[in-house]
Amino acid sequence: MYMTEGNLVKYRNMDGELVYGITMSDVFIHSCVTEDYEAIRVLWTDDGTETNERIETLLNPAEEGIGFA
Repeated sequence: MYMTEGNLVKYRNMDGELVYGITMSDVFIHSCVTEDYEAIRVLWTDDGTETNERIETLLNPAEEGIGFA
C-alpha cells in the first residue's frame, strides 16, 4: 500500500466505537529515546488531535483495532 497524505485510518477505541483519522503527512522516520521507526501523522476526527502512528502497526493484520480503512 502506498501511504501518503489523505489516507483513511480506522481505530476502535476503549468504548468499542470506531473512530476515523486522515493521514496528514507522508511516511517519515520518527525518532524517540529508545528507537527510530517509520511513522505517519494522523488527524483523528473525533477530537481533532494529531498523533504519530507506527507504519508497522497500521500494516500488521494481527494488530486488532487499528489499521488503514
